[in-house]
Amino acid sequence: MSVKKTKDKVLTCRVPYEDFEKLEQMIKDAGMSKSEYFRDVVIHRKAEINVVVKDMQSLIFYYNKTSNNLNQIAHKLNSAHLENRISESLYGRMLNALIDIRTLLLKGVEDADKG
Repeated sequence: MSVKKTKDKVLTCRVPYEDFEKLEQMIKDAGMSKSEYFRDVVIHRKAEINVVVKDMQSLIFYYNKTSNNLNQIAHKLNSAHLENRISESLYGRMLNALIDIRTLLLKGVEDADKG
């Protein structure tokens, strides 16, 4: 059986009203209490907090639309390369950009699967 740690120390800080409003919204979006949020950010050094997506259908729609557009771009890029309408250098840079976009999209899917 695990031993529950007591939380007997209190930390306080002062912030401008504008920052307070932003923090309140971030805490609300994270679905955590203030204490949980600050422990997560400070102790675990998290720069990102898991946010619950309220409109999953909209997110799926945009992912599908994005993947379709990326496929169209890749197709045009490959066609232009095969027909020697673009340089090797430009082709390589564009492929790298598409790979970067793909990586970011996959990271978003992985993060959604974890949550």
